[in-house]
Amino acid sequence: MQLTPPNRKIYRPRKGFPFFLPKSVVERGEHTTAFSMAERRAMRKKRFKKPSEWAPLNRKIVKGDLAGNYMNMEVTPHLRGIMDAAVLPFIREIGIIAAPQTAKTTGVDTIIAWTRVFAKGPACSFYPDETTGTRSMKTRIRPMVEQSPALRREVVSGKDSYTKTGI
Repeated sequence: MQLTPPNRKIYRPRKGFPFFLPKSVVERGEHTTAFSMAERRAMRKKRFKKPSEWAPLNRKIVKGDLAGNYMNMEVTPHLRGIMDAAVLPFIREIGIIAAPQTAKTTGVDTIIAWTRVFAKGPACSFYPDETTGTRSMKTRIRPMVEQSPALRREVVSGKDSYTKTGI
């Protein structure tokens, strides 16, 4: 019995079936295949990080006095628990009641950015009107994606990657 690495699979072809394989492979009675580098990179499981751990390394602030700096959880410690709770699998809804200008939108945008890397799927933010949504996309969301290497890698390149109201 031959041991193989975990990413290789040996197939034993049936007689006369693998007409597309070279004759030497058919005569030997086995065919070995392996994942390519791109396949392995795509299927590699990322090391899980909570949003409060991920944000200081990957999320730049795009508006306000701290624009251009990475998100500092010491400045907004109240967001740590909200962001970490929002990604738990049994949490379906979170209500935030807070004073104005206390980084609520930044926290929600960070949660959506985190899900783009760790829990891929569709995400949507609703705004009261199209003008507000378009302005938000232009001034907050698009710069957030463009300034983060982790988020930039997740955007499929092409002319339609960024639209007026979405990525």
